[in-house]
Amino acid sequence: AMSLLCITQGAGTTGKNNQIMDFLGKLSYDGDSEVAINAVLALGLIWSGTNNSRLHGNLRQLASYYNKDPDNLLMVRIAQGLVSSGKGLINLQPTHSDRFLHSNVALSGILCVLLTCTFPSKLFFGRFHTMLYYLCLAMYPRMLITLNEDLEPIQVDVKVGHAFDKSPVLLNYGEKADLVTEEYLPVTPIIENFVILKPNPEYKAPEHSKAGKY
Repeated sequence: AMSLLCITQGAGTTGKNNQIMDFLGKLSYDGDSEVAINAVLALGLIWSGTNNSRLHGNLRQLASYYNKDPDNLLMVRIAQGLVSSGKGLINLQPTHSDRFLHSNVALSGILCVLLTCTFPSKLFFGRFHTMLYYLCLAMYPRMLITLNEDLEPIQVDVKVGHAFDKSPVLLNYGEKADLVTEEYLPVTPIIENFVILKPNPEYKAPEHSKAGKY
């Protein structure tokens, strides 16, 4: 329940919930194997695709601690893969369209994996280990990529928070990107994921940029 709540609220990508990481880190050393396995999985799910350096260090310590326990060690390896999924470009996010819509398909994919871990020794590590692939339903890119009308990548100036950068850029949970230039117009009002831009017919280049061509 904690992992599902944190995923939907973007606790892993905001970087403001170290208390949750510490709490789950303590549970991952619990004497009850099922509690430890679920805590490790929750760490991987919440901070999926974040490449969190602190969590990577904690998981390496867990791998050394459980080097003689195959089930716990496998879950630690799965959590390590989730944290670095897509080399930091993909996370598990059931919300989209600027957090306005929830994807029932993505939520069901996460729930399928969580249900198999209610009895991990008989389900997840038994006949239903392939249920892990249901997480693909909730994978969502963290980057903003701008394309022209021919679906070719183009670089434009964008503003994310108080920072200015050229696309493509990474977007964390709750961050909103805005186009800085008026040269292009987005086809959709929500600027996230892949965005198609079309030239603005009313755009006029500044006089200083014209003078620089001569």
